[in-house]
Amino acid sequence: MRIPSAKSYAWVAAALRIYTGVFWISLAIPKFTNGSAFLPPNGSMSVAIAKAAAVTSGPYHAFLVGIVQTHIEIFAQLVRIGELAAGVLLLLGLFTRLGGLIGVVLAASFVLDQGRVGLSGLSTLGVAALALSTVSLLLPTGRVLGFDAFVKRSSSSYDDIPLMPVPPSRPEPVPQPTANTAQTTFAEIAPTPAPLVVPREPGPNGANGGPAFAPPASAGPHVDHSV
Repeated sequence: MRIPSAKSYAWVAAALRIYTGVFWISLAIPKFTNGSAFLPPNGSMSVAIAKAAAVTSGPYHAFLVGIVQTHIEIFAQLVRIGELAAGVLLLLGLFTRLGGLIGVVLAASFVLDQGRVGLSGLSTLGVAALALSTVSLLLPTGRVLGFDAFVKRSSSSYDDIPLMPVPPSRPEPVPQPTANTAQTTFAEIAPTPAPLVVPREPGPNGANGGPAFAPPASAGPHVDHSV
């Protein structure tokens, strides 16, 4: 089975990013075009927070009652601005990690507003938005069809992250030496032994390094006695 290339994975991640951006923009636009239906005191934001406060418990319930309901107008503006910002950043592929982070925070709040989430709650819109936004938070989805490919980030570790993990290639086989190759290699690298020199015994009168003897001084001229 052939594994798809990193470029193929990058195109799929870019498609998910664009879809997530359109999703957040589609949620944000009605909140601006028909603000009275969303903004407090009579909009859907107040109704949603009141329902969430009734079904939640613990620290998140205290956060909703003590902070969100007290400053409902500010949080309503943050929600619609955050949805629009996340959608635009993800759609353009510009600072996609920031857009993914905003989407994760918004989606997580939608999930927590439902109270205890069981198996049936996994099919809700908030869980789907959370999963899609997490993809752009963790992966550099703006490298393809996005402005992140043209943004200079010389000192950022974002550039060190590959588009997608690439499986390691198989190492090339190392040729095993044969018997002839091993013998040739040994003959080439083995030093040539020096010739063995057997010392000879010194001989008389300077032979083989022996002492030289001069003729005796009393010796007279040579006389031929054969006559």
